[in-house]
Amino acid sequence: MRSKISSCKPSLPVMRKNFARYWPIWGSYLAIWLLILPLTLLREASEWIVARGINNLILPCGQHIGVVLSAIYGFLSAAAVWSYLYSHRSASLYHALPVGREGMFLSHVLSGLGLTVLPNAVIFLTSLLICVGRGLPGAIPLLLGWLGAVCLQNLFFFCFATLLAMLTGNLPTHAVFYAVLNLAAVVCETLIRFFATMLTYGLTNVDLRLVFLSPPVRMIREYSYNYNDEGIGELLGFPMLLAYGVAGAVLLLLALLLYRKRDTERAGDVIAVPFLRPVAKYCFAFGCALVLGWILHLMVFQNAQSLIGVMCSLLLGGLIGYLTAAMLLKKSFRVFDKKTVAGFCVFALVIASGLVCMKLDAFGAGRWVPGADQVATVSIYSNGGAYSWDAESGDPGELSDILALHRAAAAQRPQDDQDFIFCNIDYTLSNGHRVSRTYEISRDAQDLADPTQPVSMMSRLFNDPDHLLDSLLPPEKAQLASISIYVNEENLSPHLDFYSYDYLDTKDFQPLLDAIRQDILAGDYGGWDPSADYRVPAYSVVIDYDLPETGGAVYGTRSDSCSLDFSRDEAPNTFALLQELGYLRRADR
Repeated sequence: MRSKISSCKPSLPVMRKNFARYWPIWGSYLAIWLLILPLTLLREASEWIVARGINNLILPCGQHIGVVLSAIYGFLSAAAVWSYLYSHRSASLYHALPVGREGMFLSHVLSGLGLTVLPNAVIFLTSLLICVGRGLPGAIPLLLGWLGAVCLQNLFFFCFATLLAMLTGNLPTHAVFYAVLNLAAVVCETLIRFFATMLTYGLTNVDLRLVFLSPPVRMIREYSYNYNDEGIGELLGFPMLLAYGVAGAVLLLLALLLYRKRDTERAGDVIAVPFLRPVAKYCFAFGCALVLGWILHLMVFQNAQSLIGVMCSLLLGGLIGYLTAAMLLKKSFRVFDKKTVAGFCVFALVIASGLVCMKLDAFGAGRWVPGADQVATVSIYSNGGAYSWDAESGDPGELSDILALHRAAAAQRPQDDQDFIFCNIDYTLSNGHRVSRTYEISRDAQDLADPTQPVSMMSRLFNDPDHLLDSLLPPEKAQLASISIYVNEENLSPHLDFYSYDYLDTKDFQPLLDAIRQDILAGDYGGWDPSADYRVPAYSVVIDYDLPETGGAVYGTRSDSCSLDFSRDEAPNTFALLQELGYLRRADR
């Protein structure tokens, strides 16, 4: 018989069979969306929708709800259309059809996407007819936005599940890989940061940077931080979804390349691509080392900051994962051979070396100090004191003092018998990243008197008169709304109560502000005291004020307040004025 090249075009019989055979998938998907969107629009009165905003009804459907349903049905669609790859008999049957691998791949991709995209079109048309019938033409852009967002979500998750179908050889492995890899980046980065902050002096947890590698988490976070005053495209995250759509197309191309070379006899294997088997084994072992190691460290060592405890936990978790992966790949319990033992020894050496490097801060992460041109904002917190600097309005000389403080704090390691406080430094860099460091600072009287010590540097920053005036008193353009005084000492209360408060008369506002300013400039306010962990103020003054809103807000102003705590031996001018005005009672009466 004359040989003939198989067709590379999509096979309509294969596509029809997929739609008919897997009707529960597109049927349940369609039914869920009918309940969520069209029936809700039909049930709610048009007056209610106009009053509350129809965007509050439609847009959430393209955000969190769309992500969850797309992630679930993207996997179900891919697992259904590629299920023949998990059986020798089915794979041989499909590959014997007069359709080339490319045509077969295109047939299953189109039918798999159609299981969700076609119901999306039905939902869109149904919702559109309901909104037009109720006289809501403004809903059309919202519905179009919903359709585009959900289709892009469907595209990415289906393409991702399709690539995993090419890498795996059975359905359980496909499902586990899909669930794990959608969350692996966030979980692994979180646990690596957890152990790094435990071992490396100065490191603290900040925002995760690899969230984009966990698409469901990235999408949900994007939607959680969107605001109602943004456009439809921003609210639905179209820049992000388009990026994921392009990534999905790339994953689909990789899946095609793997499918063209996939061996039919690989059906039933855990990993269907031979050269990826060791990669999968070590990745699985590393993930188990982090997750199981964290659980073991929590249960056995109770989160003790010990290198030995962390190392034992991670190595034991990694051993469990490594042996499990080896047994799954070999389909046998006989895994204790020289090759397996040697492989785990190398794996253990890498884990141990990484932990030792963390403990010794070999990469300088704990000692890292940004350059002056890298800093957008910086805030320092320690023992009740605070200091902030902004690149737009701050003095470069102040930033130099802050960076000098950071270097001194990173270089100092208090001894176990020394009394110390924590110093937290938070940076927002010019590239948008957040970096945080926390150090233990000695607060001995000798260090406080030494200008080169970090506690002395913080005292100069926190107690600087200009800083206190800016942080404790309202801005010049502020419109004072009220000033209240809270009295915490019974012998100072004019009402003879242990706790009492009064609102000052408007005529007393300016004299009080002048008295506070005079005490601050004279250095009599009291300020930051590193030797006191906590003090109960004799009285507190709370100033409420309004500021003109520069962003064009509806109400034109925004409210703010500042609070000042005083001891009896501080701020003599303020204390005397409040006694004279009758808001404080003399202690000797």
